Amino acid sequence: MKTRKTRIACLLGVLFLAMLAHADSLSVVSSSISNGQIFSPSPLNITEVVTFDMPLDTNSVAFDLRDPGLHSISPASFSFDATATIITFNYANLTTPGTYDFTISAAENFNHTASLANPFSVNFNVDHPGFTPEPSSLLLLGSGLAGLAGIARRKLRT
Repeated sequence: MKTRKTRIACLLGVLFLAMLAHADSLSVVSSSISNGQIFSPSPLNITEVVTFDMPLDTNSVAFDLRDPGLHSISPASFSFDATATIITFNYANLTTPGTYDFTISAAENFNHTASLANPFSVNFNVDHPGFTPEPSSLLLLGSGLAGLAGIARRKLRT
């Protein structure tokens, strides 16, 4: 009888430890932006959707988007879904070309809600807009080419 009680106690202890280990293993399941993804501006609006494997405490989540000059950018809006496992961030008018870094961290709070062991981070690039030559530049290039063609033609005649 004593060995049976010991086995039950060990099993309950293992289950309890498994629950504790699972409570601390919050992780990101998916992200709508992948590392190194390139976007084109003028102006650029980005929506980042991050899905977690378990509910977050909405009061313990910290997030940050840094532009290429390392300035923090506030989202135009952000929201949690009803289960608190999906966060949607909307950023508007990102026009500075370069690499942007987006980070999310979730700390354990007084309710012992799960925390991220390492912050989730993704970076993406905003490309330069294509430059359109102005008409006067094209006129100057065209007249230069016409002049070179005239000189070449004159040399061929003589």
